[in-house]
Amino acid sequence: MNIPSKIFAGLLFLSSTATAEMTCGQQNTSIRPTTPTADFIVHNDGTVTHSTTGLMWMRCNLGARLENGVCVDNFKKYTWQEALAHNGDGYAGHADWRLPNKNELASIVEHRCWNPSTNQVIFPSTRPSWYWTSTPVATSPGMAWNIHFSDGDLRIIYKTDDHYVRLVRTP
Repeated sequence: MNIPSKIFAGLLFLSSTATAEMTCGQQNTSIRPTTPTADFIVHNDGTVTHSTTGLMWMRCNLGARLENGVCVDNFKKYTWQEALAHNGDGYAGHADWRLPNKNELASIVEHRCWNPSTNQVIFPSTRPSWYWTSTPVATSPGMAWNIHFSDGDLRIIYKTDDHYVRLVRTP
């Protein structure tokens, strides 16, 4: 089988970036991983691309930065309006960051893990708490959808509450 050199180089890059196994705070090993490390391309600028969806994510919460594989600094919380208006301030050289919709944010929930329900190799220091989505609740204008990263549940919360933010972009 003859693999084009561009694809072969990409496979080599992917395998070298996905060598670390997925880690969880707590896990149910009878459930197959839903966000295995091999499904992500880790970049050297604090971002990661989910090969399943094609979306690029900030590895740390908005306001924190990645240092030696750990998110440090400010774990600030935002109202829904503040989160919705944020463009990432040029993080990793991009000005088109946005708040993910509920389906996008749900795509990075690791159902095998809880407390937090993320692959911590890919998303270190994720808080087991509420994270905003851009999706408003159609029947309740004062509420928006959130994912609680202790268990991955999707819930609705008042837009005036303060919660964590993880921004996404479509490359």
